[in-house]
Amino acid sequence: MSWRGLQNKDQLVVLALCRFAEPLANTSILSYLYYLLRSFDPDASPSVLSARAGYVAVSFALGQFCSGAFWGKTSDRIGRKPVIMIGTAGTVVASVALALSSKLVHVVLARFIAGLLNGNVGVMRTMVSEIVPKGPNRGRAFLILPMCFNIGSIVGPILGGFLSEPNSPNSSLRWLVSTLGLTNFFERYPFALPNLASAAILLNSWLLAWALLRETLTHPAGGYELVAEGESHRSRTRLLTPLVRWTLFAFALLPLHVSSHMQLLPIFLSLPVGQSSGLLSFTGGLGFTASQVGMVISVAGGIGIILQLFVFPRVQDKVGTMGCYRWGMPVFVIAYVVTPFLSRLGHRGTLAWALIFPLTFLAVLARTFVGPCSVVLLNDSCEDPTQLGAVNGLGQSLSSLSRVIGPLSASTLLAWGQNHGCVGIAFWFLAIEASLGFITAGKLKSMS
Repeated sequence: MSWRGLQNKDQLVVLALCRFAEPLANTSILSYLYYLLRSFDPDASPSVLSARAGYVAVSFALGQFCSGAFWGKTSDRIGRKPVIMIGTAGTVVASVALALSSKLVHVVLARFIAGLLNGNVGVMRTMVSEIVPKGPNRGRAFLILPMCFNIGSIVGPILGGFLSEPNSPNSSLRWLVSTLGLTNFFERYPFALPNLASAAILLNSWLLAWALLRETLTHPAGGYELVAEGESHRSRTRLLTPLVRWTLFAFALLPLHVSSHMQLLPIFLSLPVGQSSGLLSFTGGLGFTASQVGMVISVAGGIGIILQLFVFPRVQDKVGTMGCYRWGMPVFVIAYVVTPFLSRLGHRGTLAWALIFPLTFLAVLARTFVGPCSVVLLNDSCEDPTQLGAVNGLGQSLSSLSRVIGPLSASTLLAWGQNHGCVGIAFWFLAIEASLGFITAGKLKSMS
């Protein structure tokens, strides 16, 4: 089967455009987060800024953890489309709030609200499952949402790096800001422009969903029903079968290290070049600027799109969903183990640039293969279609919890390693988590 064989392509396109806007808003902050936090406290050390970046990263995921299951169950009652529109509108408000933030607590609160009001990822996965039935093309359909994430990961960091600090002498927007009389505003909020641009793009996505997105919930949404206690217990039993429980565990384990790596890498690249005193004893990063960090992240997104369009479908046809999922895990381990050693090359700019892209390629390769397969496995583990929204909502909540624990622990380890001469410990801990994912994949294979 090919991309042309996908059913309901018009609705998949609308979903894709709505999904694209969210990672664009969420990844644009990565390119300037270190410098945003430094603007609040210029005297803070790199290790302190690394830890604070972790607080910002987990605030969004914490909000999603608190509300993910709620939005999933709500979508089973009132429909998928209303929940998506509420989530997109909430992200618009949060983006404007982030633009006007002047303290760390403001940034954390804005990101938390963005996560709390947004359950779109799980609901969109449910819609894809309802739009495209089980069959050989389902893997391609579930690839669309992560593909949009990669596209957003390209545009977002470029947007963030280009639009941040428009008053700076090196900014090509300085003359425009001065002409429009906005110099004082952007002097006070130097990182507002990327977030205001994200809010505008998200608003367009909301209008698109309102006008073109069709509801996919087929069973009646009749409000609340009174059910007997025994029936409620049987419903939970049908929902959380052994296969669903193990698949949820694997689903939550993946973002534990993937989100941590996505958080660690920009901070690691931004850290000043450090010193090394032994094979495993070294500190610092590569000393990249915000625009250079944005370039690395954008290139990674471009690599992901190429892999998703031309490589993943062919490999999946040959080795299957479980094969792609299981054998992508060791690739994560290689990327995580080797990446921190680049800090030993921080003073050799050309060599560091030459090596960062192959290592980024490995991480993106693994993410491209494992991510969509984990979503397919989760949806296929649910035997009751009336519980599909609840399963995806629960999956999003657990995934969000992982994106709280993972980046927070990883940034703490990075700060500890920076202070104790072992900055690589945070990355090596991710390698252990990915190894556990490989073991879990073996368990799922035996149960499927």
